[in-house]
Amino acid sequence: MEQELITSLDQFYNFKVKKCIAGPRQVVAQTYIVEDFSGKQYFCKLIDNPLLIPGIIQTLPVVEQMYLHGIDKICYPIKGNKGLYFYLRNTLVVVFNYIAVNQGVNYDLYLLGSMIAKVHAITDKISIQAPIEKFEFPNYSYFSKTFEETLISESIDDITQQFKKLLQSHETEIRKYVAELMHITDTCKRQQPDLVLTHGDIITNVLVKAPNDVYIIDWDEMRLAPAERDLWRKDESIEFMHGYKSVRPNFIMNKDLRRYCMLQYYFDRMNIYFVEILNPTATNEYRLNRLQRFANGNLAGSNQAKFEDKTL
Repeated sequence: MEQELITSLDQFYNFKVKKCIAGPRQVVAQTYIVEDFSGKQYFCKLIDNPLLIPGIIQTLPVVEQMYLHGIDKICYPIKGNKGLYFYLRNTLVVVFNYIAVNQGVNYDLYLLGSMIAKVHAITDKISIQAPIEKFEFPNYSYFSKTFEETLISESIDDITQQFKKLLQSHETEIRKYVAELMHITDTCKRQQPDLVLTHGDIITNVLVKAPNDVYIIDWDEMRLAPAERDLWRKDESIEFMHGYKSVRPNFIMNKDLRRYCMLQYYFDRMNIYFVEILNPTATNEYRLNRLQRFANGNLAGSNQAKFEDKTL
């Protein structure tokens, strides 16, 4: 795969690959750190999750335009000879600028709040259409089919059976939150709220050089949505919200939209876990890892009806 990837990168981009080193496996992507013969480095992502590829493709030119409009502390796509991405068989390949620092949580909350607000405030300057929040249950047909079939599965696969038992033990609260999300989507649609460019999972996707020098990465789930989508995980922090309102002083939190964004995130992550845990081509070790994270993260959060622990 690596040699095939290097050949494709050489053909698609205006650089020649000298090194291609495997990076950490992300939730939805295999990653590589690529270096050309001038010594410049890039960050390469390979995404094979069919639920996510269409949305990622739509966000890439939006992120590029954000960068060109001054939102520069971000990971942005590099333009190749024929666009911002290519396919390697059924896998989407995207190359980004490389930021040589680690993810972290040791950042200035006021700064992060103001950075998010600047992204929201630039919405009207972006001419390219981002995916739009439709106030719907995310991929409901896939969720419903997979959830119901797993609950009654007679598969001889041991991991599938472990997953079945886990879902059965949480079936009541999952169905409760399904009903709540279905109800609140109608409420939010009627309100017709203002929509801004949102990241969707900004809190954990921060690279930290210093508390006052941070970069926001992984814009794969960008969407025109209520500001609450980027705020609900940190809006109880006075410092964070002061930073946000330093840029958007007239913003007022909407409780219905906040709850909708919280529930939607929960089920969106559940769909991702379903794909990963039930993937017949993945190794058992990887599937078990995803099963454990699902139990300790998504389902642990559901017991509190706040879903504050969502680490994937």
